[in-house]
Amino acid sequence: MNISASIGKHLLALTAALGSVFAMDAASVQTASPDMSSMTPPAEWLAYAETATTALTAWLEADTEAASRMRLRLETVSRTPDAPAPLMEVRIWITPDGRVSRIVGPLPDDEGAQADMSLIAASASLPAPPADMVQPLRVGVQLEPDVIR
Repeated sequence: MNISASIGKHLLALTAALGSVFAMDAASVQTASPDMSSMTPPAEWLAYAETATTALTAWLEADTEAASRMRLRLETVSRTPDAPAPLMEVRIWITPDGRVSRIVGPLPDDEGAQADMSLIAASASLPAPPADMVQPLRVGVQLEPDVIR
């Protein structure tokens, strides 16, 4: 069995929210301004986040060495076979023309993981983001629980 392919099938990227309104849990929210914490993102931002989430999933499932290493790192995150891994945040800064200028996460303290995420994003592009969209775009990444081991 190809471990990388197996892990890739279990990869699930979830749009959690955008910018400073990302809410993994209420206690971890850090806001740029007090007014942003209660703001509902505009529909255009949410649609863009869905597009970015689909792209991020494809980048992490790609048949590249960096993506394979990243999937293996994500697989090692503590979890049980019948429960999902924790939701991990990926922050993406996008230039006006859709290039990824910076990406952080989902394992920000792992230098190798950060290097791989940078490699993965180096050739990646997205549609141009909405001009007024708060950045970074924050996406949750999570591995699905194993159905059959």
